[in-house]
Amino acid sequence: MPGSSSDGSASNLISHDTIRQHCSDIIHGFFEMINTRQFDTNLGFWTLNIASNYTYAGLHGDIAAYDAVDLAGHLKNFEGLTKDVFPDFRLEVVDVWTEMNMRGEDVRTFMNWLQVNCPPGIVKPSAAEIKWRREEGRLQIWEVRTMGGGAV
Repeated sequence: MPGSSSDGSASNLISHDTIRQHCSDIIHGFFEMINTRQFDTNLGFWTLNIASNYTYAGLHGDIAAYDAVDLAGHLKNFEGLTKDVFPDFRLEVVDVWTEMNMRGEDVRTFMNWLQVNCPPGIVKPSAAEIKWRREEGRLQIWEVRTMGGGAV
């Protein structure tokens, strides 16, 4: 299909609507990988859609900042939440919207999500800003910043 973003290559990211859909698809895929406990960073989804220099940082609960971690560290946190004590923990996307400049560069996604069946003390509604970067011809998640309780 013309203008398709099915392979995610930069040449196929033609219109702003296509870029927005591509970003939404990756974010939903990210949550699906978490919810199905696919934490191995060598899996195709992670290598294709997450930049090699990805970082995650967040503000949660008492507004104490998390130290920035790489993808493996971020997934290790999720694995720790789900392994034994809270096996039904999952994330649900509430809202996703993507903005960019006129040339389709400086792409940023903002989102709200819920954490369901989570440990006591984890803030259930949360918000994030996701920055994207083109790497090896693909638009990939580069940086995620979250704030628990920041959902609108």
